[in-house]
This record gives sequence, structure tokens and C-alpha cells, in this order.
Amino acid sequence: MISETVGYIRFSSDRQAEGDSVERQRTLILDVAKGRGLEVDRWVLDEGVSAFHGDNLTGALGGIIAEANSGKFKGTLLVENLDRISRQHPEKALQVLLNLMQKGVTVITCADNREHSSGGDPMNLFNSLITFIRGNEESVMKSRRANSVWASNRDKLKDGLKIKNAYIPRWLEWSADDLIIIEEKAELIRRMFKLCTEGLGYSAISKILNNESIPTLSGLGLHRASGVAHFIKNRSVIGEYQPHTNVDGKRQPVGEAIADYYPSISEDLFYRAAGAVAIRNNYGSGGYRRGSFTNLFSGLIRCACGEMMLLKNKGKAGIDQHYLLCPSKDYGSCEQKSIRYDVIEKQIIVALSILPDVNKTRDNGAAIDSLNGRLITLSKARDELVEVLVQVPSKAVTERLVAVEKDINKLSEDIEALKREGSSEHGFKIIDVDDRPKFNQQLKSCLSMELIDNVIAYRNLDGNVLLEQHFGVKYRASKVLNMEGEVLAETKTDIPLRAKKQNIRVKQ
Repeated sequence: MISETVGYIRFSSDRQAEGDSVERQRTLILDVAKGRGLEVDRWVLDEGVSAFHGDNLTGALGGIIAEANSGKFKGTLLVENLDRISRQHPEKALQVLLNLMQKGVTVITCADNREHSSGGDPMNLFNSLITFIRGNEESVMKSRRANSVWASNRDKLKDGLKIKNAYIPRWLEWSADDLIIIEEKAELIRRMFKLCTEGLGYSAISKILNNESIPTLSGLGLHRASGVAHFIKNRSVIGEYQPHTNVDGKRQPVGEAIADYYPSISEDLFYRAAGAVAIRNNYGSGGYRRGSFTNLFSGLIRCACGEMMLLKNKGKAGIDQHYLLCPSKDYGSCEQKSIRYDVIEKQIIVALSILPDVNKTRDNGAAIDSLNGRLITLSKARDELVEVLVQVPSKAVTERLVAVEKDINKLSEDIEALKREGSSEHGFKIIDVDDRPKFNQQLKSCLSMELIDNVIAYRNLDGNVLLEQHFGVKYRASKVLNMEGEVLAETKTDIPLRAKKQNIRVKQ
């Protein structure tokens, strides 16, 4: 058990941190400690933590209480006044104080130099209760006033009013009464979105930015996957502002988001990235989440047993040897043979290059990604409106739902039109696959592949078979056939035990 003197400081807002709150509390505590012949052994600080909602009870003060409960701390706790400990309802606040006292802790409030300890002056408990009542009522009144002001401001926001004391994104700043983009920071956001549209996941993006020594928007620490995800999903990027309010101490959105409140960085990039993320989530992650992308067909080739074929490195002595294999084979329920990836990749590309949808998707990929992103957003909005309508029938909500449905149908038509563009003839060309992650996403947006023993069936998204690729022994050669049985191309690889130059013979 340690008998020591602890100074506790708490403030609840960034404004107090920038002001003299900490120094004022510290000076007062030191003065009272000196007058009582005490020396502060350590300081405990809750920064930007509310006592009204009891957040400090799980923060630094909560740590002191835990030490007292376990018997590790039994000494003196110096605070500016009791509302630094709690501004909750008086019953809860008094329990916090009584618990400390009963565990042998003496609490000294420095503003009135009053001592609160077990077996002490009973009048101090009465004074403490009055203090807690006053502190709670003050916080309740502040909360009501703040909510009232924000309720009024939310109405004004719809008329284009900008609230200067409101939070603004890190890539914006005030210029007189207007918000303007900090171009250097906005460019970092655009870079994240561009990398996302190229098929890279949040971890891979953060790794690239850190490797290039690009500072974060705050200038502190390193880029992290969670931070990248925050920006990729943040609709403030396209100018939206979502008002919030506090409900039981938790920040909750209130009302509809306000469009065009902030300057937009790039609406096109935002929706393209949203489409890319949706595709990755639907089909699972590839190596891009770890900053690499070996398997061009990640999330595309499904085994006849229903499992997705995975890439596994079976190489030894530091030499990579990647195989496509069915995970069900590990527990004996699937007989599908493993396939050497370097043997099969370019042969599959030959078949893919014959499909018109693949080439058209590559030509219009960026536009399709952008429209898909918008479609996902509108679909979510439609689902939310339906839920509201079920609970509270409303003519305004119904009209909004009809408008959203109309926009969804129009977007769907535009996407299909982009996919139909281009030649309908089967043309052959070798596809540049240097942009592997992006190409993988484009494939997922227009087809699926099923492996049945030594045959790959290429299907459109409606499930109709477009082509079949029949492989020979150990998948070292193949014939690509249409549904009439006509041979459209033949492939062959001469790769031995180690990957060498691959020869492909094509018949058109």
C-alpha cells in the first residue's frame, strides 16, 4: 500500500486546454499542498474529458479509484473543487466521493480548502451534496442552452449559414466568412482516393504514404489504416455536413446531411473509391490489403465445391512457388487439384481478352466505378427512407423515396449503357496487367469464373456461360471455346520447374 499525495486536474474542452485552466488548477493545488505541509508526489490529468457524463470515471480518475479499491492507493487526493471529480446526478456524484473516503482516501478541495475524509466533519458531506447539486444543475443548463443554440443553428445551416465555432475538416480553413481548401492537405486526400480506386486497401495506402515520408494531415504520427478509412468514407470530402447532437453522452447524427456546405475536393474520386471499396468487400480481400497483389484473379475463381480458390506460396529455400488451391481440400472434402499460378495466369488472360465486356469495362472503368459508388450511396439512402416510412408514414418521405428510386434507375441505366459501348465483335489483344489491382476490380465488375476439374467457365453477372477454357495435363495448354463449341484460341506454356519465358500460341 502506498500513502502518497496526488494532484488531480481535469478539463472538458480544447478551449480550456488552450487557456489557463490547467495552470490555474495546478497553481492552486500546489499552494494548498504547501500550506498543509504536503508535497505532491504525482499528477493525474484527464484532458478534454466530461465529468457531466462520467467519462473521467473510465479515464485517469477511474485509475485512481481502481487503485483505491484494490488498496494500492491510500493517501490524499487534491482537486480544485468537487465538480472536477463529478458533475453527474448528485446521487452518483456523492457515491464517487464516499467510495474514495471509505477506501481511506482523503479528498481536499483546494478552492475552499475543505477536507473530506472518513469519520470527518458530517457537515462537509452536506456541503458536498450542495456542491454536487449546483454543479449538475449548471451542466444541465449548459447542455440545454447548447442544444437550443445548435437546434437554431441547424435551421440556419440549411439557408447557407456557416457556423464559425463548429468543427471543420483538417483540409479546410476560414478566410473571413468563407471556408477555403488548403490545397496541400487536399492533395493528400486526393492521393488516398486515387490509390483506393486503383485497388489498394487501407493498409496498403498507409504503407505507401509512410514509405514516401508524407506527413499526416495533423502533422503527428504515421498514417494508419483506420485513418485512411476515415477519409475514404468521409462525405465531408464532397461538401456534406452532418449535424450531430449528444444523446446520453454519445454523439449522434441529427437530421439530414447538408449538401454543399463545405468546398468539395473531388466528387468523382469519392464515388469511384466507394465503388472500389464495395467491390472489394463483396469479393473479399486480395494481397492488396498487405501492400502486394500477386493473384490477378483474387476473389474470382470459384471451385466446383463452392469455395473460392486461394493463392498459397508452397516455395522452399526462399524461392516463391505460388499455387491456386481450394481451401476445402485441407479437410478432405474436395478433390480439386492445385494449379501452379505462373503456368495458368497468361493463359487465362488470353481467354479474358476475347470477352468484349472485359475490354469495354477496362475502357470505361473509371466512369463505371464512379457511377457504382453513387449507386451504392443512393441504395443506402433508399433503405433508410423505407425504414422511416414504415415507422412514420409521411408524404414528404414518400416523395423523397420516389425521387431516390428514379435516380437509382437512371444510374443503373447509365452503367449498363457504358458497359454496352464499344464493338460487339470478339477481338483479341494482350492486356497490359501492370495495373493488377485495378484490373482485378474491373474483372469482378463484369464476370465470374468457375473451375470444374480442368475447365474454367467464364460467366457474366447474370450467371450465363460466355466461354469455356479446357486445359490439358497439368494445365500446361488450353483451348478456349464459345458456346457453339468453336475454338477461338489455343494456349500453351513451356514453363518447367522454374518460371521461364512463356510461349502462347493463339488461334483466331
